Amino acid sequence: MIIGIDHFTINVVNLEKSIYFYEKILGLKQLNIINMGDHELIYFHLQEGCKLELIHYFYETDLCHPKENTQGIYRHMALKTDDVMEVYKKCTENDILIRLHPIVMDKLLCKGMLIEDPNGVEIEIVQKFV
Repeated sequence: MIIGIDHFTINVVNLEKSIYFYEKILGLKQLNIINMGDHELIYFHLQEGCKLELIHYFYETDLCHPKENTQGIYRHMALKTDDVMEVYKKCTENDILIRLHPIVMDKLLCKGMLIEDPNGVEIEIVQKFV
């Protein structure tokens, strides 16, 4: 029944910082912007038809920032890279919050790190060994 992932959505706190982060720091390609009337949708290409959708509301909304061990929440998305140390370098050069510096995770056959986007959303960056 389920044949894949269409998109992940983040309600942004700061649109300009978010676009800069996903486009310039992580290197995602911006696809399009759709004006929905009271908000706009900004899409970035992830992989094989999967997209990242940033939602920018044209009015003030509540701010939420759960902790990493808060139960019942969507915690993070994990993005694959071929060079986790290059992502780490870009993040440190641009003062991106690093929650977990790059470490080897032998049991998961990867090297990974955790960062936070400008909206407080946790993102795992992984480089697979296989």
